Amino acid sequence: MASKIYFATDYAPSTDAFRLLEIPPDLERLFVAAASSSIDEQEPLVFRGPMTTTTLASDSAPSSAPRESGATLHTSSATYSVREVNTSNTLLVCGKVAADEWRVAHTTGNYMEPAPVPPPRLAESLHSLLAGTEAEDDAAFSPAASHSATTPTWKRVTRAYLLDNVQASPDELDRELARMNAVSVDGYIRLLTLSYVRDVLTLLVATAMALEMDLDALSCNAMAQQLVDDGVPAIVTSQLLYRYSTASRPDHGDTVVTLAIADQIPAVYGECILARLGVCGSMLLSDFEREWQASVPEPLLCDLKHLESMTVIHASSPVAPRFIYYMPLGELPGTVPERLKVLFGLRDTWPRPDLLRLVRDLTLDGSDKAGDSLLVKHARLIKTGGTVVFGPRPDMGTRR
Repeated sequence: MASKIYFATDYAPSTDAFRLLEIPPDLERLFVAAASSSIDEQEPLVFRGPMTTTTLASDSAPSSAPRESGATLHTSSATYSVREVNTSNTLLVCGKVAADEWRVAHTTGNYMEPAPVPPPRLAESLHSLLAGTEAEDDAAFSPAASHSATTPTWKRVTRAYLLDNVQASPDELDRELARMNAVSVDGYIRLLTLSYVRDVLTLLVATAMALEMDLDALSCNAMAQQLVDDGVPAIVTSQLLYRYSTASRPDHGDTVVTLAIADQIPAVYGECILARLGVCGSMLLSDFEREWQASVPEPLLCDLKHLESMTVIHASSPVAPRFIYYMPLGELPGTVPERLKVLFGLRDTWPRPDLLRLVRDLTLDGSDKAGDSLLVKHARLIKTGGTVVFGPRPDMGTRR
């Protein structure tokens, strides 16, 4: 039986009475679950409006010009961009007034469409928000430094404050904070400097070797207690053990980890050297390798593949010396156009594998296919003798 849809005699169009949101199946399940559960059991669904941040300019220096991101929707573990879609069809919002009668309450020609995305500019935003929270040594966690009520020696930032000021879900924020070596002390976030991380890892490995502890089954409680005696806060030791391990398992109230001495820990020593150059800085590869190997303690070994996620090695010609460039993804611009502008300011063309590695983190699933789609859309594909390279589009402003 057909239903009747009619306009009330006093109907007046409104542009702001309703905003229609199209929801994909995964979000629909959350809405349905929320409708049938108590407030305490509901998964949070949070909208955040456009936010501004500074980004890295093409001359490899921070730009003071703010960049705005779009609106986003967040669950406890995922982020969705929200864009307005215009349609040539008229959408009717109706209220049921009888078994087969509907009355139009609102008409519109657009709706909001969410799509899953990586958190926009998360690393950039956190670097800015956490500036001033850095802990450079054990003294940063002393009672005098932590509880100075009149003249705090460091910026007080809470996790709740970060959630209100970044476009990320709680789970995504926590993962990024762990990657950045951030710890929570008395409810405030402290960012461990790279040199401090290196020094604690040096002490940690040396202590384990001296006490003949098993690096493949290291007790977090035992190691934290050992380093407390040397002045290292237990929270710092525990965080670094989790961060720089390849596996972990619970063990009667303790956690046993396998220390990543083969790759992640040697990479910290290499990054400490590269960080002196600044983002996009470079040095002779031979000089770097010599300094890196001299800096790591036994039994650590250096391998350039440990640094693939943060470096590019390049020579201007087959006979020219090779240089290593420091390219930490978390400190490069957080959108594809802005990042490519920086990269093509350094080199006229990039081989596909190198460029793909430098934009893959901006894709939703981190796949080569998704990365290729971004590059084809935002850069110029060039085929030379069976080799694929990418160059800047004519409308892309770079230094070259």
